[in-house]
Amino acid sequence: MGKFMHKAQGTIEYLVILSVIIIVSLIVVGLVSSNSQTEQISYSSGQVGTLTSSGIVVIDALSGADGNGLISLQNNSSENLFVTDINVGDSSSEFDSALIAPGSRMLFGLNGSNCGCTTFDGKMINCSVSIKYVTVDGLVKTKTLYTMVSCSESTESAGETEVKVPLDIVAPSVTLSSPAEGYSSSTSAPVDFNFYVSDNNNVARCVLKVDGSEVRGINTVANNSYNLISSTLSNFSAGSHSWNISCTDYGNNSAVDSSARTISYSGLSTPYAYFAGLSGGGSASVSKVSTLDGSIMGTYSIGTFADVNGVAVDMNGNIWVAGSTSDGNGLIVKMNGSTGDVMGSYSIKGNPPASATHLAGIAVDYANNIWVTNFSTNAGTSVSKVNGSTGALIGTYYAGPGPRGICAGNSNTIWVTLNGFNNYGTMKFNAQTGSGSAADYYGSAGGIAVDRNGNIWIANTWGGVTKLLGSNGTLVASYSVVDGSVPVMSDNTINSIAIAVDAGNNVWVSSDSNVNFWDLNEGDPTGAMVSRFNANDNSFVGTYLLGAFEKPRGIAVDGNGNIWVSNGAGSALKLDSFSGAIVDTVDTSYSGFNIGDFTGFAVQYVLLGKR
Repeated sequence: MGKFMHKAQGTIEYLVILSVIIIVSLIVVGLVSSNSQTEQISYSSGQVGTLTSSGIVVIDALSGADGNGLISLQNNSSENLFVTDINVGDSSSEFDSALIAPGSRMLFGLNGSNCGCTTFDGKMINCSVSIKYVTVDGLVKTKTLYTMVSCSESTESAGETEVKVPLDIVAPSVTLSSPAEGYSSSTSAPVDFNFYVSDNNNVARCVLKVDGSEVRGINTVANNSYNLISSTLSNFSAGSHSWNISCTDYGNNSAVDSSARTISYSGLSTPYAYFAGLSGGGSASVSKVSTLDGSIMGTYSIGTFADVNGVAVDMNGNIWVAGSTSDGNGLIVKMNGSTGDVMGSYSIKGNPPASATHLAGIAVDYANNIWVTNFSTNAGTSVSKVNGSTGALIGTYYAGPGPRGICAGNSNTIWVTLNGFNNYGTMKFNAQTGSGSAADYYGSAGGIAVDRNGNIWIANTWGGVTKLLGSNGTLVASYSVVDGSVPVMSDNTINSIAIAVDAGNNVWVSSDSNVNFWDLNEGDPTGAMVSRFNANDNSFVGTYLLGAFEKPRGIAVDGNGNIWVSNGAGSALKLDSFSGAIVDTVDTSYSGFNIGDFTGFAVQYVLLGKR
């Protein structure tokens, strides 16, 4: 019967009249807390004096001669308080828990206690009130107050009366500020959705809704304040979308702006992430996962592989998967991203052609051609370039020992990391001619990515990241993935594998450790983590532990700012880029490393310039 209800004896008309009398002329004095601090509440001619107490206080107390009456409690703090128990006088009550918003009041019956009056000669009865409540921080407090109950004449008697707690029933008011109606976005940079919210108390949560679906939200919003929720629309289809802000206060009252606005999006869109891997018997499949809610939209067979390592999305939305076959040849498969149909399978041999071929990384260049790295165990290591339309081999180029990570940089360049035979480093290739040159870095390297400014970031297999100038490959600095300090290059306890850059120019790197990392993991500790750096000033932002998620490998960004991490055990994580928190866990059911731009974000962000 409501969120809280207590029964009191007496006529309801009598109580209403008495409540009016209280406001006009009741004088209540002598409120003393159990900690011996005196708290004074005074009334004169209907005016309420200064309230010097915090937390729960007694405002009014009134009883008729029949022993029935009410006591009025108020939350005099600035936060919500959850009352769990109330005892009046010498009686124990059967109290249903109640939430009291800041400044709100609740009524409680005096019947059955020794605080009820037996005469109506205007005398005052000293009464104790014990209140147990919980703060928003989870602290449990018990407070004993002493108040004077005023006895008044009762001229009527009636049956049972139900008294409801007057909780917050006023909904917030929301006013949209910006973007303006009809705003158009063609970039993957976050959009700030600004609004003003007012209420009689603080607001619990406000959310951005696009086309009626919640996209992102913020908690604990100050009353009468300007706020913003930052997000992008690139997870939605191109075109016009309706957006609004919905806010809910602690009384569970909700409201939206009465006039939603429209925003148009014509740029970067990454609605899906693609995860490739092997099932039994070498059969390879690709799982198509919604980047919006993590649901699997389809699973498609792409042929037989000995291993599957790289995945990339080209400019036309087609999916490319790189791996090797049991006969020692490299194999790449082109799949239609919409239908899942295989569009072609192409064998890739090393340089020289007789060498074993083990394809690892895969990337798309400015002409929508496909580049793959051949991470072999002999001197025949190379990179190969394939026509993105026909699948025909354009060229195979020697790259040095163990080429692994690969990405397209600015100015029509291809960057490749080397990690083999105790010879490490980075190569820079001309995407048109295939000619290569060594860059100014010679460390153990894994994944590689380009930031918004055209500079190159490398994931190091000794637990660090390295930044190179994109113009000439000159070394800038290296940083530890643990705390951003100078990394120990001989450290073999942390293995950084893959790297990606988001729309805010943040660098994300996936790593694992062969030790119980700081003893902070719960459950089955694996040392799995992702780390974040600001590419603009090279600052370390934070490291986020992934719990029992084993051996993170591939990492990619979607258009709405989420981070996706894959492993070789058939699962993937979706992380919130604002907090690093795990949003979704997806079971792709297939084992594969998924090294590459498996959402298509980098192609649109770097190559197509949708920033």
